[in-house]
Amino acid sequence: MDQFEALVARAAANGCCFDCGRSCHDHPWMSVQHAIVLCIQCAGVHRAFGVDVSFVRSIKLDTLTVKESALLECGGNPEFAAFLDERGEGVAAFLDTTVEHRYFSSIADLYRRRLAAKLVGGDLPNDLRPLSPRAAPPKRAPLSTIEWKPRLRAKRCEVCLKRFNIVRRRHHCRRCGRCVCEPCSPRECYRPLPPVVKPSRHCVSCVAKPSREN
Repeated sequence: MDQFEALVARAAANGCCFDCGRSCHDHPWMSVQHAIVLCIQCAGVHRAFGVDVSFVRSIKLDTLTVKESALLECGGNPEFAAFLDERGEGVAAFLDTTVEHRYFSSIADLYRRRLAAKLVGGDLPNDLRPLSPRAAPPKRAPLSTIEWKPRLRAKRCEVCLKRFNIVRRRHHCRRCGRCVCEPCSPRECYRPLPPVVKPSRHCVSCVAKPSREN
């Protein structure tokens, strides 16, 4: 039994991406600092956060270090979810924000510090630190000022970094203007964002779990 199979045997929730809920059985990745399982698309989003916030590794393809393996053993998707519920944040509220705001939040920072302390047997911190300007999530430009990347210049999806081809076609995220593939912008977002008031395509980085709002 490999490490991923052991994770899933311990808790079925470890077989799905913490961010989007997709099955991770084919290509499981992990965020080292949070010890959670991610799909390959969401791992591409986490890669843009910087290694001090979320360092991603392939559970099956990479050779995990002793520390990374130990983090998976003491962490996992259910553990992070339980922490959010205990702290009053709640998993649903945490996942209802954009991916950047989730992991640049004070609650995510606290979990990272608690997990690191737990690994070395230290005292678990309980203080919520204010975010430094360096760690603050990037501000989004108004839709009217977004410059869409020309399709022909985009050779790879700007989220998962896979090459575009006749099957993996280009799409534009209506929020950030990046060229992304279909798996990285799986469905339209029904949140009205002026001046766009009709459903429009958003990448998983901008809206991780788009849903229809009445």
